Amino acid sequence: MITKEQSDALSTMSAEDLSALITGATTVSARGARQVQLRTWAEKAFSIEQARSVPQRALRLLEEAIELFQAAHGNRQQAHELIDHVFSQPPGQLYQELGGVSICTLLLAAAAGLSADLEEQREMIRVLEKPIQELTERNTKKNEAGFIVSRLQDPDKAL
Repeated sequence: MITKEQSDALSTMSAEDLSALITGATTVSARGARQVQLRTWAEKAFSIEQARSVPQRALRLLEEAIELFQAAHGNRQQAHELIDHVFSQPPGQLYQELGGVSICTLLLAAAAGLSADLEEQREMIRVLEKPIQELTERNTKKNEAGFIVSRLQDPDKAL
C-alpha cells in the first residue's frame, strides 16, 4: 500500500524520473514494464513529441474513454452533458485524475466480469502485432482531422 507521503513524492517527479524509477527498480511490476515498452513504441509510431505530450495523450485517452462509453451502450446526450459538467468545474491534479481513471477502469472491468489486467495485456499484444506504419497513418489522419494538440495552442483551449 502506498502512503500519502509516497504518493505526494511520486506526483512531483518528472516522467523521466518516474521512468528511471520503474526501469531501475530491482523488481519491476508487469504493468510498469508494459508502460516503458509502450512509451518506446509510441515514440516510434507517433513521434517523440506526440508520445510525450501530456495534452495529446490525454486527448487520445478521451477518445478511448468515449469509445468505451459507447461500447457500454452509453447515451450520446449524457456524454455531452457530462463534458459540460466537468468543464464547469476547476481542473483537478493530473496524478489524482489518472489514479481515478485507473480505479474506474478496475471497477468497470469488475462490473462487466472482465479482468482489467488481462484486457490491457490482450489489447497491447493486438496493437503491437500491427505494422507500426498502419498506426502511424491512423494517427496522421486523426491529426489532420484536427485532433492534435499543438504546443502553440493556448493551454486553456488545448483540451
